[in-house]
Amino acid sequence: MEHEQDVEMAANWASLVSLQNLLFISLFAFRYLRLIVHIISFWLYQASPVPETPTVKRQDVTVVIPTIDPRNQDFLKCLLSVLHNQPAEILIVTVGTELMNLTEEIVQPIRQQFPQTLIKITATKVANKRRQVAHVLGCIKTDITVLVDDHVFWPSTRFLPSILAPFENPQVGGVGTNKRVVRESHGFGARSFWNIIGALYLERHNFEIRASNAVDGGVFVISGRSCAYRSHILQDPNFIDGFTNERFFFGLFGPLNPDDDNFITRWLVRHGWQIKIQYTDDSLIETTLGTYPKFMSQAVRWARTTFRSNLASLLTDRTVWTAQPWCVYAVYISGMINFALFYDAAMLYALSLTTFYDSTTLTALVCWIFASKLVKIIPYFLRNPRDLIYLPACIAFAYFHSFIKLYAMLTFWETNWGGRNLAAIDSKASEETGNEMISEEAIATSRGPADDLRCRDHTSNWMFQDHASRGPDSSSSRVVASDDSGFLADTELSSDSRHAISRFGRPSSDSNAGTVTRGPHQSPLLKRPRKQMVKLMALPANEWRYSGPGL
Repeated sequence: MEHEQDVEMAANWASLVSLQNLLFISLFAFRYLRLIVHIISFWLYQASPVPETPTVKRQDVTVVIPTIDPRNQDFLKCLLSVLHNQPAEILIVTVGTELMNLTEEIVQPIRQQFPQTLIKITATKVANKRRQVAHVLGCIKTDITVLVDDHVFWPSTRFLPSILAPFENPQVGGVGTNKRVVRESHGFGARSFWNIIGALYLERHNFEIRASNAVDGGVFVISGRSCAYRSHILQDPNFIDGFTNERFFFGLFGPLNPDDDNFITRWLVRHGWQIKIQYTDDSLIETTLGTYPKFMSQAVRWARTTFRSNLASLLTDRTVWTAQPWCVYAVYISGMINFALFYDAAMLYALSLTTFYDSTTLTALVCWIFASKLVKIIPYFLRNPRDLIYLPACIAFAYFHSFIKLYAMLTFWETNWGGRNLAAIDSKASEETGNEMISEEAIATSRGPADDLRCRDHTSNWMFQDHASRGPDSSSSRVVASDDSGFLADTELSSDSRHAISRFGRPSSDSNAGTVTRGPHQSPLLKRPRKQMVKLMALPANEWRYSGPGL
């Protein structure tokens, strides 16, 4: 009798570990181990406490706001919310002379209301967020740089103290925040549906970044909507070079305009910096999101970013394998294969092949799948219970998103910034100059007090060719400028920011060289006898003096 029982148990065990059963168990475990661990880590997460006597304060912060649409009411709302947090300085970077002048008209009345914060306005010649940010990095003097999108709002006046708290740990290089979409009052209909879809998108992000950051310190990205970094990290010439010239897929495609926040996140990981997600009421940001058809193009762009950035982390950078082993599975690999429609269908089919398949197990799996889709978005519906009427449509869209993701994977090389017509802005800026090289005034003019972003003597006619490019020596940054007669000024700065070599002359003609040295009471400009000037825009705002031969 005992022998027969042993034989029966062995047979049952053999059937349990059959190939069909193992297939289903593997699919189920791979999908939901991450969810179970993240539910636990989400609740175990702890935010960095705000110290009573912080060493990093509001006065240590410069806020950079790139914008291509200062007319939008969101821009002004964004600026005011930042000003109420009293940073030391705000640098607004737009595109072309017209937008720069328009931004000045909008900002000028506000300056007197917030005298404690210095507001400066400058512009690049192209609508490229990476180059707009890089354009002002060298002018930042504070220890912390906060990057803010122009449609983001800080509801709390204690936002800055909250996101600065993690920097009390000297190993923390970047800080991200929790996010929330402004729920517009559109009534019942399509506009409300797309607004909710956008809100749920960020709600899922909140869950993922808080949970994964609590496990091994990793995140899929520090969202560029609002993020804080140690300034010297962003001012590293090697960072600026990579940031403005990133290419992908063995260098065949690029340079990239989108994915800027992913690049910075990978840079931090690769260079051994810790990342902290500050998930508190005070660190909450609000943003506008979820309008059709803009949201669809944004969803495609974000999905393309997933494939480009995750593969870069796994195959190019590779630091995550040792620095963030949990995120390798739970973030980078899972993010690329999580096609909900196809994966759920595969699980249901695999279940039908198992030896334990019946109506009960099928019902249990369907209920589990449905319940698992609610975990990350419960906070939203607790705040907005009336929106539960949209839940079936939201789940349907989650499955439809699999086709968006598939399309994005098959077109991963496309790098257009979905949702914005950047080409029209570039064309307008180009028309302002009538030349491929925009005038230096249009590239880098600052308005307001302490006008240390100004780099043009208005009696001259200098033009910048590429103020943030790298020189042939990988350890240097380079500035190239020319006047209307073709006379060139070519300046290279060493990586230690202590000296620069400037060459003046015409191509294949006369050439002189000199050295620019730093000193506490020396002119910040390189001067020629005709009072034409060049400023080292890609570098920290130090004091410089030309000490080479005369011209």
